[in-house]
Amino acid sequence: SLPSGFAAARAGSRSKKAAAPKLAGRLPEFVSALRDRLSSRYHRWELSGLGAIQPGGAGRPIEVQLDDIYLPLRVGEGYDPDQRNRGFVLDVGKFLASQRPLVLRGVAGSGKTTWMRWMFRRLLADATALPLMIELRRLAAQWERTHAQGSARTLDDYLQCWVADSGVSGWQDQLGPLLSAQN
Repeated sequence: SLPSGFAAARAGSRSKKAAAPKLAGRLPEFVSALRDRLSSRYHRWELSGLGAIQPGGAGRPIEVQLDDIYLPLRVGEGYDPDQRNRGFVLDVGKFLASQRPLVLRGVAGSGKTTWMRWMFRRLLADATALPLMIELRRLAAQWERTHAQGSARTLDDYLQCWVADSGVSGWQDQLGPLLSAQN
């Protein structure tokens, strides 16, 4: 069974496909540029921390496409490592149909970050969604690096930097209106 808040999602997809939101002014061009720049993000499975190299000792890390090796996570309420078949696979349709926030928790190496990167790529391909990846370790590092204090520690400022770091230059003024348009 689905946890509460996921009742509207059935059989892995939304019952009615939502239309892409109508955006005014420069927003459609901004969204298109952002999608284009982000489309290659997280396409590889990150193996550098594992020290995996090509056979024969070539010294180059092994390059593996995330979509080629990804095994869907099963999510559910509560956590019991002895019940691995419990829960359900959370696909884009169920994720977007959710009526409540999602908290991912699990032991180190259980696939939380890999799932977030995989879902980010799926949401990026969905015209009804525009994912913004907020990794808490990067958020904290930015605040530390810039010595941000008090009211300077905002998600808006972090997202402005995230957009600029994504290579979508000249559009920082469009993020605020885009987020306002989605409310």
